[in-house]
This record gives sequence, structure tokens and C-alpha cells, in this order.
Amino acid sequence: MALDYDFATQNYLEQKRQLELKKREAIKERRSVLAGMIKKEEALPNPVADSTSSLLRQAWLYLIPSYGLTLFWINIHAFLNKVLGNKFFCKLGEEWVPKEVKKKIGEAGKTTSKGLGLLEAGLLGLLDTIVIGAVILIVALIAMAVDYVQHPWKIFFD
Repeated sequence: MALDYDFATQNYLEQKRQLELKKREAIKERRSVLAGMIKKEEALPNPVADSTSSLLRQAWLYLIPSYGLTLFWINIHAFLNKVLGNKFFCKLGEEWVPKEVKKKIGEAGKTTSKGLGLLEAGLLGLLDTIVIGAVILIVALIAMAVDYVQHPWKIFFD
């Protein structure tokens, strides 16, 4: 009786092992089928990149109504794109051309994005230069005002 019990247990364990192997093979097969269906260029949608792309587009649109405050987000976005890459933050210019349009028109969509990116990078550099110049001008005026308050007669006797 003990031999039959050991044989039954062994048979049960062998069947369980075979079942596990079949499950693993089925999972590998499904993964290979899914990998064949999804090309590298057509990866699954990335909601984080889509959200930050939308934020970047809105920052450009509301640059004047916000009196330039959205320029902070545009600079942060450009910096984080360089640090973290395209996985989370799109390149400058890519937020204007929708992904569906890029897929349909192909290489022309990429060329358009690159052109817009170059335009945006130049505009961002110009705006940053203007802001830095304005900050330097304001600091210089404040320094002149403080100097005048500390030495009011210095203007007349120099």
C-alpha cells in the first residue's frame, strides 16, 4: 500500500510539473505573438509623455496671458527632456503634431516636428536672454536706488 501511495504522489507531482511547463510555454507564446504585433515605433501609448506634451503646448499658448510665468515650465520641460529623455518629456516641437498625423504622413511628420523644435529652441533662447537682461536691469536699478539713498549728495559733488 505504501508503494502505491508513493507512486500516486510521484505521478501527481509529475502531472503538476507538466501542467506548469505547459502554462509557461503558453505565456511565452502569447508574449512572442504580442511582441510581433507591436513594432518598436508603434509602442504602447505613454500617458505621462502625452500629459507633459499637453502641458508644454498649453505653456506656449498661455505665455503672454501669464506674463511670461509659463516660461519657467517650458525651461523645466526642456531641461528634464535632456536629463530623463523622451520617455517622459517630449522634445521641443513634438507637442504640436499629433501622433496620429505623424503615423499617417510618416517622414514628413518627423521633419515638421524637427523644424518646429528648432524654432521653439531659438524662441526659448531669445526669451531667456530677454528675461536675463531684464533681471540684470532691475537689479542694477535697485542697486542705484540703494546707493542714492545711502549717499544722496554724491550725485551733486562727483
